[in-house]
Amino acid sequence: MHYSELAKLIITTAEVMGAQLSPESAGIMALDLAGHAPEHVAAALTRCRREGKGRLTLAAILERLPGQHIGADEAWALCPRSEDDTVVWTDQIAQAHAIAAPMLDSDHIGARMAFKEAYVRLCQDARERRLAPQWVASLGHDPRGRERPLRDAVVAGRLPAEFVERCLSVRSGDGARQLPRGEMATVADVIPWDRVKRM
Repeated sequence: MHYSELAKLIITTAEVMGAQLSPESAGIMALDLAGHAPEHVAAALTRCRREGKGRLTLAAILERLPGQHIGADEAWALCPRSEDDTVVWTDQIAQAHAIAAPMLDSDHIGARMAFKEAYVRLCQDARERRLAPQWVASLGHDPRGRERPLRDAVVAGRLPAEFVERCLSVRSGDGARQLPRGEMATVADVIPWDRVKRM
């Protein structure tokens, strides 16, 4: 997609969402998006039009690029509420959660606000450094609560299905590495590196 075509598509998307965007502003946004695959940018703009959440911003487009960091509200919903919970998250979600965690028991609203502020900042830093999100699983204390978040992560394209099956096999003892409670599990933990490289 040519730069000028992308700028026009951005302007059209803004209009569909009920706002006006100057050619100059659209041009700057197109420049900022130039490093991403055109089909990914087009898909993100389609999501913006369909979801129609407020005015079109560069951040809204970046959040919807395939393989990019999810929004703060979705990230907050993934966070564990206790050590029993299994969670599939990124380093940015984990770091923001660590900042908010001390307030969870006394000020839930304050904790959520602190999380969102930290998460947005961490994701912005990651985007500027062109760091894609790396999804990992942290197995909670309750083995019965592991299956749903792990399988949901497969459906969302965040974890390979084989990796999840091996994580779940920790309960059945079929030879997978016995992960201690609460340990972070990456794909490399339970699938040999030569297999990971072929995924």
